[in-house]
Amino acid sequence: MAEADANMADRGEGAQALPEPSKEEVAEAAKAVEEVQKKMNLQALPIRAYLDQTVVPILLDGMSALVKERPPNPVEWLGTFLLKNNPQAAEPAE
Repeated sequence: MAEADANMADRGEGAQALPEPSKEEVAEAAKAVEEVQKKMNLQALPIRAYLDQTVVPILLDGMSALVKERPPNPVEWLGTFLLKNNPQAAEPAE
């Protein structure tokens, strides 16, 4: 009898139907898929293209601001700028 119940469960017989996902859940899942695909695509890029898409834009912004500011410790200043303005950060650094 236990085998029959297990077989029914494997085939979905006698089980309740799953509720349809809400539009929000579908949108969230689609967004998650896009993020994974984007990360996979970045991993497949040649070095130059990877840097051009991920680091170069914010680095150029930081270097432009650095030239205008001319701080006494430019490396530390640029590091702080990059952390504060990281477009990939979950929350802006303070």
